[in-house]
Amino acid sequence: MNKSLTINNLNDLENKIVFFKANDYFGVDKQNRIAVFDLDNTLLIGDIGDAVFSMLKIQGYSLGLSWQEYLNILKNEGKEVAYSKVVSIMAGLSINAIIKATENVLKSTKKNLDIEGISIPIPKVHPIMYEFIELLKKNDFKIYVISATNIFSVKLICKYLFELDEEKCFGIEPETIKINKDSLSAERILTGKIKEPLTITIGKEELYWDRINKIRPLITAADSESDIHLLNLVNSNGFSLWVGDDIERYRAIREKSKIKEQFYYFER
Repeated sequence: MNKSLTINNLNDLENKIVFFKANDYFGVDKQNRIAVFDLDNTLLIGDIGDAVFSMLKIQGYSLGLSWQEYLNILKNEGKEVAYSKVVSIMAGLSINAIIKATENVLKSTKKNLDIEGISIPIPKVHPIMYEFIELLKKNDFKIYVISATNIFSVKLICKYLFELDEEKCFGIEPETIKINKDSLSAERILTGKIKEPLTITIGKEELYWDRINKIRPLITAADSESDIHLLNLVNSNGFSLWVGDDIERYRAIREKSKIKEQFYYFER
């Protein structure tokens, strides 16, 4: 593969930003200097949605779905159905319960969560992506995250691990209702329904146009074939990062990219 299409370190990323600066960000003003990232297996090494699902099970919530059943849905029906299912089966849980489970994942000193005979890796920050986020902050980029994990965990992870503005971080958003309305202990409970757009596949693109901006971002980054819609949001003068560990998968998804010569392989 052409080595110029591989980015291996922070210095390579810094050089891209230097190039942007030298070209005055191709006329994109400071207000619209945007980078959009996926979360799981992009900014993180691992999947926070899987870890939170596992933690909820460990904490005693049955959720009506075994880990193996989830894997079968993922294999046979695809990510859109599987990820939606994981959020919809949280019906009856409070937002606080999901946040608590996410906090427990963050606080865990283990490498894995053991559930139903399977070890689920606890996600960790991708060190170079963390430094890249810091570099973008210093260069006045507005950083957005659009994930297929539940929105409550996404906001907490982005704020806690990356010090990002949680209002710029999005995920699958369940409908909620308030219970104990007249009590000081009132809290919101998930109904099992999901608000549109569903932030999977083309839903990530829809959310960007609806809630973020009408100008394309200069940088996009993701790890999955299903994220081609997010990746292809990129400005024609910008660049995209595919974060992964399989060069053949990269080559296949690059064929679907709108800017093949600015579509880079970033090894996880």
